[in-house]
Amino acid sequence: MNNYITNHEYGYKLGLFAKGKRYKKIRHKKYKNNLFTQITIILLFCLVTGTIAYMIKQSSITNEFIMGEVKTQIIENFDSNNKTKKDVNIKNIGNVPAYIRATIVISWKDNEGKVLGEIPEENVDYSIKFSESSNWIKEEDGYYYYKKQIEPNESTEILIEECKQLKEYDNKILEVTIANQAIQAQPTKAMNEAWEKGI
Repeated sequence: MNNYITNHEYGYKLGLFAKGKRYKKIRHKKYKNNLFTQITIILLFCLVTGTIAYMIKQSSITNEFIMGEVKTQIIENFDSNNKTKKDVNIKNIGNVPAYIRATIVISWKDNEGKVLGEIPEENVDYSIKFSESSNWIKEEDGYYYYKKQIEPNESTEILIEECKQLKEYDNKILEVTIANQAIQAQPTKAMNEAWEKGI
């Protein structure tokens, strides 16, 4: 009787083939687990990327900058006859602090509104009373400079308390023009360079 065992039988007796089946099952299970893990990671990456992109998009809406605007308005009152100008001051209607300067031009104009070459004479044709405020300073260039910066929606102190015409003429009308300029307060060098003057 042949006592030799074939390779197939030997392997079966040792349980190698049974072990091989279990090994294949384990490998298949590990492959499925790895595949599930990879899919989960991809989905999480897409979710996180989408969330970051959304957050960046949202933040770009909130990071908007408002451009500075320098704008002024002359505030003044008149008497009932419209012959006397009173309480002249200048208001900052922009959205940034500003320095302000003003000049006063007094002239004659005819009945059609054309400016005449003749210059009105102070205390003869008109009178003018300036405010005693120390914040208004008249410089050699003819401008009245306000020393303090004016915040948005705030006004300077009164520049002219009263200006009125003293004589009446048939063919000419006294015209008092308040011309003002404003420049943003910051940086200070902007005012120094534009007006060539420090306050």
